[in-house]
Amino acid sequence: MEMMKVTGSTFSSMNTGYQNYFDAFIRDKVNYSEDETEEGAVQQAIPYIIFLLFPIFIVLLIALRKGI
Repeated sequence: MEMMKVTGSTFSSMNTGYQNYFDAFIRDKVNYSEDETEEGAVQQAIPYIIFLLFPIFIVLLIALRKGI
């Protein structure tokens, strides 16, 4: 089992940019601005809102066409 331990790797020596993110995550530091957070939340919520409201609009359209 001793020979299966990995002490280091030179397979990928370039930094992918995620290391800074994970370091900030471990140290509880924010690596982005508050504006980005709020803007991102709104952009992510819009498709879900449309997805949830679309069936209601379809039912209303069918009800209006049939004349209730």
